Amino acid sequence: MKIGTVTIGQSPREDVIGEIVELLGADAQIIETGALDGLGRDAIRALEAAPGEPLLVTRLRDGAEVRVAERHIHRLAAGCIAELERARVDVILLLCTGDFPEYRAAPPIVRPGRVLVHAARSLLEGGRLGVLVPAAEQVPAIRTRWASAGFEPIVEALSPYRASAEELRARARALAGAGAALIVLDCFGFTRAARALVREETGLPVLLPRTLAAAFARELAGA
Repeated sequence: MKIGTVTIGQSPREDVIGEIVELLGADAQIIETGALDGLGRDAIRALEAAPGEPLLVTRLRDGAEVRVAERHIHRLAAGCIAELERARVDVILLLCTGDFPEYRAAPPIVRPGRVLVHAARSLLEGGRLGVLVPAAEQVPAIRTRWASAGFEPIVEALSPYRASAEELRARARALAGAGAALIVLDCFGFTRAARALVREETGLPVLLPRTLAAAFARELAGA
């Protein structure tokens, strides 16, 4: 089973891939690519979102958090997908929950954002959806996206890369206190430990993109 991954930051993403490998199993061969691979800090700064422009939050190889315009990532991710197609992977897994254009590729492409929407629909039988995103600037767009999918979302912002456990607990309490019946950690940067903490703090079911997407990729690969 050969799985190709596309991070919107720089590869390798040891903070993500380690948990994904555990879920995929020892027989999985992972080929990593990154939209920002090969770019220096000046080049990356040139990709930053203008005020009001849709942005995505990710990490560089050195662990630094960066915020880049969604439109640039869409373009650069296309090159990663072409590279993985040439490597003849069985499945391509996008390591991001954002909306992406319809890329043409022979292998199936797992889009975690879509997986999250369908998982939430299957679980939420009433009540509001709590959503945690990485940046305050993303809140209006994310609220609109989930509302257009048929949910009544409550959205809070917290960086999965820089926030403390207590800050995460506080955001979780805010979502629960506002009436959330299900919580979505809407960023690939959130870990299984973060999911466990939110579940412990709120007593609510919590959806984590990396585990859902990894299970979906394994199913598509026929493993």
